[in-house]
Amino acid sequence: MSIYLTKDMVASAAHQNPSSRDQGLFYRLFLAAKQQWQRRRMIAALQALDDRMLADIGLHRGDIPQFVAGFSSRELRMAPVTQAARATDVMNDAYLRAA
Repeated sequence: MSIYLTKDMVASAAHQNPSSRDQGLFYRLFLAAKQQWQRRRMIAALQALDDRMLADIGLHRGDIPQFVAGFSSRELRMAPVTQAARATDVMNDAYLRAA
């Protein structure tokens, strides 16, 4: 072992800075919390569907949490369609009442 410091030694020591490890930990905790929130949001969106719609998808109501647990982070970012459908239904109801 050499008594001289090399560029690689300095670079590896810089990456082992405790504050950077803490940022990594907090970032991982933030990502885990975000994914858990997205899973709950997806479960709530699927639970809002009626049984017939779930049957069309090929799901039973009891299988929803297991189904969502298999989603990747990309799939969890999908926006639920149920809110858009409800807004359209409300708009259609207003047109039907006016007629």
